[in-house]
Amino acid sequence: MGGTLPKLAVVLLTAIILLGGAATPSLGGEGTDVPAGASAAPGQADLDGNRIFDDLEARLTSAGVDERISVIVLLDHAVTSARLRGFGSAIGGFRESHRFSAVRGFAAQLTKAQVQLLSRLPGVVHVEANGVLSVANDSAQESFGVASARGAAGVDGDGDGNAASYSRNDLVAAVIDTGIDAGHADLDEGKVLGFANCVGGCITTPPFDDHGHGSHVAATIAGEGDGRADLLHRGVAPAAALVGVKVLAADGSGSTADIAAGIDWVIANKATYGIEAINMSLSGTNCANGSDILSLAANRAHDAGLVVAVAAGNSGPGTCSVSTPAAAADALTVGAMADGGENGFKQAYFSSRGKTLDGRIKPDISAPGVNITSADAGTAAGYTQLSGTSMASPFVAGTALLMLDANPTMGCASGAAASVSPTRSSRRSWPPRSTGAGTVTTGDQARAGPTSTTALDASTATQLFRLPTALIFQATRRRCRSISSGKERCPGAARASTTS
Repeated sequence: MGGTLPKLAVVLLTAIILLGGAATPSLGGEGTDVPAGASAAPGQADLDGNRIFDDLEARLTSAGVDERISVIVLLDHAVTSARLRGFGSAIGGFRESHRFSAVRGFAAQLTKAQVQLLSRLPGVVHVEANGVLSVANDSAQESFGVASARGAAGVDGDGDGNAASYSRNDLVAAVIDTGIDAGHADLDEGKVLGFANCVGGCITTPPFDDHGHGSHVAATIAGEGDGRADLLHRGVAPAAALVGVKVLAADGSGSTADIAAGIDWVIANKATYGIEAINMSLSGTNCANGSDILSLAANRAHDAGLVVAVAAGNSGPGTCSVSTPAAAADALTVGAMADGGENGFKQAYFSSRGKTLDGRIKPDISAPGVNITSADAGTAAGYTQLSGTSMASPFVAGTALLMLDANPTMGCASGAAASVSPTRSSRRSWPPRSTGAGTVTTGDQARAGPTSTTALDASTATQLFRLPTALIFQATRRRCRSISSGKERCPGAARASTTS
């Protein structure tokens, strides 16, 4: 389905990325900076330079002498059995639970004394907590109904030209989440090409979702809409294929180590399944600077040629509330917005704000995240509404697939005739730390701003929004950076010449 640049104009109209906003007590409003001297949770970073993350250091102050704490150790060299034995000789015996390849590190259970000793050894970059991350949805925050975006004019993620089946030659997104219910009408018929359960170690299994969050996210990206005769709730790229990577348990939470292992698995299996994008609708809690292992793993995934869409988190409206992996420099970090009718578009009150702990602007862009309708796992064809940056991130992941469907060589270009300006609404300018970058001018692709409306559904999706194409373009630029040396072919060109 090799498209051309003019087809992007269609994508700009159909992919509903929300821009701008006005303050409201219940849904939006700009958070204030933490006053000088005010107490705040320790950051997820090593600000004092002792090679122990500050939040872990705070936890160690109350740890018992023999208490073992789950940590992750980042190294400046590859993890080998010999090096681990050397560490064990220096600090006392321990057993690692994970070894990572996207980043050089391992996870283990260590005592307070072992953490302190290990942090001083040569080759150790830092020690951080093997924290718990959770799904980034917030069902208590509600606004007006938002249906999933639609593909249009043949731009729907069907890369292999066969709408009746799914293959690695379609546009493919990996959903790193709670799983995918491949029995739901919107996600069946072979749409899920592969599945790995990485809770406690990655193994391939038939797809499943014992929570429901991942299925909602997956269908927002690529749901077929077959749960209704009118296909009202189809996903952004309904003909795209999916790969499920379960890293969160039935309670919606998961360890840093399991999530890092999931990213490892996607990078290792990118070519096998034809994966172009990753979506991670999950978040930590502490403000971060992008030096933690999940942020670094997200950067490695980007370096491997993947678009990495990450939920900003639901710790707003205060500033410096963007945690891992949303703080990753190369992640496309997505905040959540809601449509407030005649008062303008609003940043959702819960959506995490920047700046990051090291002063960078995050999120990068914002998308629909309030009252999003998508697949209800465990039902044959039911739907449910959820709110959160978890719901906003897959809109962007799906949009990236549509853009690559429209122009498969997008990531191979040397530049784009696009410029990003701060997000604006018809009434006020919002700080980039809240919504990220916004309106893009790309020749004839620039469209009129959002129109006032009290509902977002399929009937209004085609006339509402501009899309910040430059940001998603930048997220795809490295996909074909090795073409000149023959190390990597453009995904679009490869797709046209291969079969599943």
